[in-house]
Amino acid sequence: MLNFLIRIKGDDTEFLSLIPLIHGILNKHEDNRVSVIVDEGYEVNDRWFYDRLNIFQIPDKKRDSLFGAHQFAANLHDVFNVDYYIDFVSDFNSAFLGLAFRAKRKIGLQGGPKSYLYSYSLESFEGLFPDQKKLCVIKYIDELREKDFSYVKSKEVKKVIEKVLFDFTSFKDKALVKKLEDIKNSFTDLVSFGYVPSEYEPQYENLLKDPGTFEIFHHPEKEFVNLLERFDLFITDSALRAQVALLNGIRPFLILKEDEKLPVFSQMNSSVGQLRYDEDDLVIYGINEERGLKVIAELEDYIINYNTLRVEPTT
Repeated sequence: MLNFLIRIKGDDTEFLSLIPLIHGILNKHEDNRVSVIVDEGYEVNDRWFYDRLNIFQIPDKKRDSLFGAHQFAANLHDVFNVDYYIDFVSDFNSAFLGLAFRAKRKIGLQGGPKSYLYSYSLESFEGLFPDQKKLCVIKYIDELREKDFSYVKSKEVKKVIEKVLFDFTSFKDKALVKKLEDIKNSFTDLVSFGYVPSEYEPQYENLLKDPGTFEIFHHPEKEFVNLLERFDLFITDSALRAQVALLNGIRPFLILKEDEKLPVFSQMNSSVGQLRYDEDDLVIYGINEERGLKVIAELEDYIINYNTLRVEPTT
């Protein structure tokens, strides 16, 4: 049994790139545990992934001082007996967290006095893809080998698309709500539903212009995956929730700016559909490709017929 504590800053690409590392650690032994510390304000529900994964936010005031880091570690009673502390932030305060949690072995980037706080100081986190930069640390963990880290398998993506769930978690973003509503209104064959976490339910009045034609589901965020499984398609502005959908066999489409990068990983399916916008106009869409949009009706046809238009390779 090993306890791992991992520190990242916290954005969707950063967290998602950890999944292959977490997957390998937890699959290595049924009693291994992983705790992840992210910056204050970055919301991710650990129940979306693994039972032995816990995610904690470090308050900004605690993060920015050594005394605060010490207080944070002393009061976080759910994390103890840390075997490995892996620091992907690698500033002096984050390096000090490893000491504060009394980790037996500490891994981070070299440079300046903080190098002395690590058991292993790396020149860089090596790799072409974000998840490879995380997996490079396994060479410093005696109990793990590269063979322990296989491709993260996801459920087979549903081929028949009939029911779509629109993600209104960011319902305060009126421009986003309009984009989602415009897509919904363009669908003639797909049956559309909306999602707002029940934690936000009292705040979202007047979300839609015509709410009578659109059923909204209010589920706690911890039950998000259970809700997703009732649908075939998921449209969201969150790369994190899009990847969660893909891992669970639901076809996701992610709303992006026209020049925004789509996260791509080497050890995990990255086939998230993209909906790229130039300001308020949808201009590009596609799965593993980019198609210029001529008329909005193209999108529904593409989604429904995506699998039938592609010939599966023979073996």
